[in-house]
Amino acid sequence: MNKNGGPMGNSVYELVFYFAMGAILVCIPVVTIGPAQAGFTYVLKKFAGEEHAFLWGDFKEHALSNARQSIFICLIDLVVVLVIGIAINFYFGISTESIFFTAITFLIILLFLFFLMMHMYMYPMLITFRLSIKQIYQNAFIFSIIRFFPNLGVLTLCFILSALPLLLFPTVGMLLFFFITMSTIGLITNFYISPILKKYMMDDVS
Repeated sequence: MNKNGGPMGNSVYELVFYFAMGAILVCIPVVTIGPAQAGFTYVLKKFAGEEHAFLWGDFKEHALSNARQSIFICLIDLVVVLVIGIAINFYFGISTESIFFTAITFLIILLFLFFLMMHMYMYPMLITFRLSIKQIYQNAFIFSIIRFFPNLGVLTLCFILSALPLLLFPTVGMLLFFFITMSTIGLITNFYISPILKKYMMDDVS
């Protein structure tokens, strides 16, 4: 029992839930170090397409060549996540007071869901095409809308892969996250995204 008389397990599962949510923000990716994510995405994109990649060489090359834009995206994301987090926390606390606040809470969560979906596309577009930051966000938003349900399915799968090991075996799950889960989710998202970008944005994606 905890000090409030409730089961200690509740706090453990709450911690696991927030860790899983944080894992999704890292793996999709939203909260990342921009250049590192660009290099990481390039290597995973090659692996997902069953192409050869030099782990360190390709990672370093594409981290450096996309550094400016990826840092800018990273800073935008940090601000957006902070604002959305504060908004969800505020409106969720008062959502029971009025159906209006409940609707606002639902809208914010929906916008955050679209925000997550956008980030499945953003770094693959960054490393594949010569686009401005505005074009990357604009295209990612369009893909998040026109492929909403497939995107939702991939997000759900990613959440399950992050949360299930943590819920069943918290310590092992955390170890798996750093050594296996991140790469697995990255491969899944790149395997899913690459054909879409090839179909809608160009015929021959390198």
